[in-house]
Amino acid sequence: MWRFVLDHWTLLVPIALLFLLGILMTVLYLDKGSELARADEEVSRLDGALSSAVGEISRLEADNVAAEDQISGLEARVTDLESENAGLSDQVGRLDEREAELDARATSLDERQAELDARERRQDERERGLDARAAAVTVVERRQFSDGLFKVGLDIQSGTYHTQGGTNCYWAKLGSSDTSDIIDNFFGNGPLTVVINAAWFESNGCGTWTPV
Repeated sequence: MWRFVLDHWTLLVPIALLFLLGILMTVLYLDKGSELARADEEVSRLDGALSSAVGEISRLEADNVAAEDQISGLEARVTDLESENAGLSDQVGRLDEREAELDARATSLDERQAELDARERRQDERERGLDARAAAVTVVERRQFSDGLFKVGLDIQSGTYHTQGGTNCYWAKLGSSDTSDIIDNFFGNGPLTVVINAAWFESNGCGTWTPV
């Protein structure tokens, strides 16, 4: 056998080399296949991840579009609310002005009412004064008398009386109904003021006697 080897070594060496090269290529191919398989797996994994990322990006883009639409709607709503607020502010301003006008009018009416109340009080006081004056005049008128013979305390009251008199005025204080029972008398022109303090009093041509 060794003899055969020695005789044919020049042929066997190349064959051996070719055999070793084949083994080496086989090993290298197997290693390369494993790497390619792993690379394919990694590529598949990356493709899946990329697909997931693309899907996520698409979803996010859709969400972003929806969010932008929502934001646009909210901005439009805010614009509407601002317009409504401006309108309400104007309305509130007008209401404030109206309220101020009503307050001023109420104040004016209160002042007018106070003036009318004061005027009414003055009118009432004047009416009471007139009533009192009328009552006093009525009393005076009841106590007035003119010509005649009067019993003091019955027909007339004692006191001080005044008259404008006349050109032929006669009066007399009497002690009784007898006209000759004279305590004091007078004949002449008026005006005259007399204190009636006798039992009887006579007047003739003197006009109207009024209590003082």
